[in-house]
Amino acid sequence: MEEEKRNVNAGGRGITVYIPEYEEQAYNYCLLGATNETLAEFFGVCPATIKKWMKKYQGFGESVRRGKLMADMKVAGNLYIRAVGILTSRWLHTELKCRQKNKFFSYYGRNLFE
Repeated sequence: MEEEKRNVNAGGRGITVYIPEYEEQAYNYCLLGATNETLAEFFGVCPATIKKWMKKYQGFGESVRRGKLMADMKVAGNLYIRAVGILTSRWLHTELKCRQKNKFFSYYGRNLFE
């Protein structure tokens, strides 16, 4: 019974202790597309606590913003490539007498006839 009382603050909610190691975890999780709600679930707190931590602990807030920005940039880049296509090159080794390398170009883009 005494142990349960120590795990609850005066308002009846669970204790939400911030640990500096959360910064790196939040950054990495945001790179995977985490929202404040999924971060809250991951850390076992409510979404309001994540917002409070972002305001109170500058490092945590910056980690979350950087992670979300990087994830958004990756999505935007992939959407752009999907929309306009991309020209790539690759080397193909051919088994000829002189063993030469030939460079081929491939275009990946929208199929206008679908």
